[in-house]
Amino acid sequence: MTRTGFQAAALLALLGSLCATGCARGGDADALHARIDQLADQYEPEMIANRRYLHQHPELSNREFETEKYLVSHLKAMGYEVQSGIAHTGVVAYCAAASPGRLSRCAPTWTRCR
Repeated sequence: MTRTGFQAAALLALLGSLCATGCARGGDADALHARIDQLADQYEPEMIANRRYLHQHPELSNREFETEKYLVSHLKAMGYEVQSGIAHTGVVAYCAAASPGRLSRCAPTWTRCR
C-alpha cells in the first residue's frame, strides 16, 4: 500500500458510502455534494496526520509490516472486520451492506461487503 493509499482508501470508502446512501434515497445532488464537502473538511486533519505518520515511517515495497499494523488498527477502530497478511502485507476490510457479497473498490484495497 502506498503511503497516501490509506487516506485515499478512507476517503473513497467515505465518498462511496455517501454516494450509495444518497443515490439509494434519490437524494438531491447539491445536498450530497455539500455533505461530502462537510465531511472532507471534518476528516482533513486526521487524513493529514495519517499521511505524515506514514511518510515519517517509510518501508520497502512488499515489506510494509508497520504500515499494515497501522492500517489494521485504524480500520478496526472504525468498526471494520479486517483480514491481514493477504499476499504478504495486504489488508481486506469487511463492511456490512444491504447486498451481501458485493465487492466495493477502495483503492488500493478491496472492501468486501457482507
